[in-house]
This record gives sequence, C-alpha cells and structure tokens, in this order.
Amino acid sequence: MAQFSRSAAKKEYDSLYAAARVRALEAHICSREALERLCELPSSAQVLTALPEFGATVTYDGEGRPDAEGTLLSILRRATVEVGDAGADEALLAVVKYPYDCNNAKAVIKCTARGVDPAPMIFDFGTVPADRLPAPTDSAVGSLPTHMAQAFAKASAAYPAGGNPQVVDALLDAACYRDMAEAANGSGCALAVWYVAAKADYTNLCMCVRLLRMHAEAAGRSQLSQSLLAGGTWDADKWLSLYDAGEEALWDAVHHSPLDLPACGTDTSLAALELAVDDCIMTHVRLTHFVPFGPDVIFAYLLANEAVVRNLRILLSGKDAGMTPADIRERMRLCYV
Repeated sequence: MAQFSRSAAKKEYDSLYAAARVRALEAHICSREALERLCELPSSAQVLTALPEFGATVTYDGEGRPDAEGTLLSILRRATVEVGDAGADEALLAVVKYPYDCNNAKAVIKCTARGVDPAPMIFDFGTVPADRLPAPTDSAVGSLPTHMAQAFAKASAAYPAGGNPQVVDALLDAACYRDMAEAANGSGCALAVWYVAAKADYTNLCMCVRLLRMHAEAAGRSQLSQSLLAGGTWDADKWLSLYDAGEEALWDAVHHSPLDLPACGTDTSLAALELAVDDCIMTHVRLTHFVPFGPDVIFAYLLANEAVVRNLRILLSGKDAGMTPADIRERMRLCYV
C-alpha cells in the first residue's frame, strides 16, 4: 500500500465511523446470488419491477412506465448519499462522479454542434447538476472540475472547426483522469489512487488493441498518441513503441507486467478483454473485505454499487435482446458480494 503523510493517516482514523456505517450497509448490496435470480425473470420490465426486493428504488417516466436508467442511477445516488451522510471525504465521491461530468460535457458539446438536444444523454449524477452544465459558448465554465473546465473550452472551440468527435473525447477523457487523480491523491485513500491508475492503464490497453485490430497503422498511431491517458504504469512512449511492434509484442509485454490479465486466458477478443479488465479491478477491490477500517472501505462500497449497476445494465440489455439467462451470466462482471 502507498504511504501517506500524517494528515492522510488522520483522515483514515477520522473515517472510522463512516467505515463502520458502510460495513453495515454492505449487507444491502445486490449480490451475485440476487443477480442470478433476476436473470431467471422473463423480461426487463419484470426485472425492474423486482428490484425493490433487492434494495433499489424504481423510478418512473412521465407516462408511468419504469425508467431503467433513472432506476440504475438511483442506486448510485443512494450509495453516495449514504457514505456522504456517514462523513466520507468529498474527494472519494468526486472520483466516482467525475466520469459522469465528463460524459455530460461531451454530450453538451457534440449535441449543441449538431443542433440536437443533449438532455437524453445527460446523467444527473455528476458533481455538476444537469441544469448548471455550461454551454459551448459560455466564457465561464467554472462549474466543471478544474481540468475538465479547461478541456471543455478547448474542445468547444476545436469541434465545430474540425468536426471530429474524437477530439472532444480525447481532450475531455484526459482531463477527467487528471481531475480523478487529483481527487484520489487528496483523499488519502490508497485504493482510489490505485483505481485511477489501473483504469488509465486498462483504458490505454483496450485502445491500443482496438486500433491494432483495425489495422489503422499511422492514422491509428496518431489517434493513440492523442488519446493515451497519463498516470498509469507505462508512459506514452512505451505504449507507442508497443503499438509499432504489433499485437503479439503488446501481449507479451502485458503478460510480463503488472497489467497482466490472467482471466483473459487465450480469449483476447475485445469483449473478453473488457470483461477481464472489470474482473481484475474488482478482484483487487474485494481485498478490502480484509481491511478493518479507513477510506478504502468506503471507496470499495462506492465501487461495489457501480459494479451492481454495470451488471444490471448487462442484464436488462440482455433481456431486451432476447438472450438466454446463461448467455447473460457469461457477460456479467465479478461482484463485490
């Protein structure tokens, strides 16, 4: 575990009550067993109807129909309210919420440029309320986190000119991870620091593999160079050299590094890769079952609820696509409980 200053140690002890409260709340997390039971239901509508049995609050749209996305976000919202009420550090909540700010900023820029209402693409779960999101023409974007605010201004100017949405994604993703890293470092939570670095590593890996399989060559190298996230195990030069060397060399380097994904086995399809990444991260998060107190316990609870929401999205979309329970289970990610 990383070593922290006296102030970081104080934060750990200050979180004693919050951690104790979270341990009690863990009993209400939707478990793998519960998800298995939900898999057996015949439709997504029935899954949503059954969720209150597992601690979720179902939300409804204007016509009285169950709102799947609103229901899933209510799980995350409840988790953050619970740990916030228990006295958790705001920085830990920010690490989880910043990706939603990033998504919302991208949606505003892209939809505005196309003359489309961004509202259906907005998640009302970031640190910035939906009604306070800046417009691309705003000169002041201080409502967004520091790095994302700067990237928002750059992306707003670059997108209408070039018309390439990848520019928006690259600028805001990189800024989001910088904001996440700063929040994690300020939280005194070793798990949060590890998590942000691991997410950067595996996002870079997935991008590199995807571009190599597209045979994008020089254009792919340029895109990779612009999109790589900082803060992980390897710097940009390392990733670019592995891209140049080809996929076999990339996997050889991965297997002999902290980025190794044993769960991938011989199946290196993108779907298997993404599943292995999620399971690798959750395997590490689950080590906090043996941690008695401290901010790691609190952050793990937030990630546990994110994993529940991820699996419920897989389950609901699988039901809508007519998949069998067995096929849905194969696609589900490792759970915290």
